[in-house]
Amino acid sequence: MHLYPTHTLKHYNHQFKDGIQVTTLTNGSSLLHPWWVTGGGNEYHAHFTEAIRKSSRTYQHAFEWCSGHGVIGFELLTQGLCQTLTFCDYYDLATKSCLENAERLNLPDVNAYTTPTISEIHLSEQWDLVVANPPNTNREEFMIEECKKNEQDQDLIDLALRIVVDIDWQSHEEFFRHIDAHLLPDADVYLTMDEYAIPDIQKIAERHSSLKVQEIIPMTGTEPFLRIVRWSNNT
Repeated sequence: MHLYPTHTLKHYNHQFKDGIQVTTLTNGSSLLHPWWVTGGGNEYHAHFTEAIRKSSRTYQHAFEWCSGHGVIGFELLTQGLCQTLTFCDYYDLATKSCLENAERLNLPDVNAYTTPTISEIHLSEQWDLVVANPPNTNREEFMIEECKKNEQDQDLIDLALRIVVDIDWQSHEEFFRHIDAHLLPDADVYLTMDEYAIPDIQKIAERHSSLKVQEIIPMTGTEPFLRIVRWSNNT
């Protein structure tokens, strides 16, 4: 299982004493955001753009679930892989930074929702591409022990549990229960997940949605057990 949250949080806590991080996009533009909303997006966004570029599609409307600072979505938009973009995150500081960066970079076709569930997003939002680096584990006690091994203080342990752990896969259950209503025909969904979790998440998807796994993509050179899983409603 990948353990990026523990060492990443420790690194960011010491490096960015003012709490603001600068993330540079492939085209040279910069995103400004709170250090703690990055999740694993900075490490993983290139895997998303590479996989999506190989599909030879330009998507009409992309949606980044659990967006954090939105680096995956911003890379898709600025590289011309989608035309419009919607972000969604539980934390208002994350979605606020997405909107502020979109305005600062003069990207008008961007909006964002602050909500724990996509069921609260209006059904006028219709997407043909969904991307996300959501919480990748349901192992709360394991994560606590790993944080303690890395000498994390309690506030960082609490943060890791909020942004990394999906207890009983509740967030994934909510996502797959409501995603069909927002998908255009022939939509693709790209989600990161630990290899061990794929069978459980696949059962959840089959129980609640029309999505079927099309491809499991290794993330070479990043995390040995992390995968991007591509789903589609193309029957």
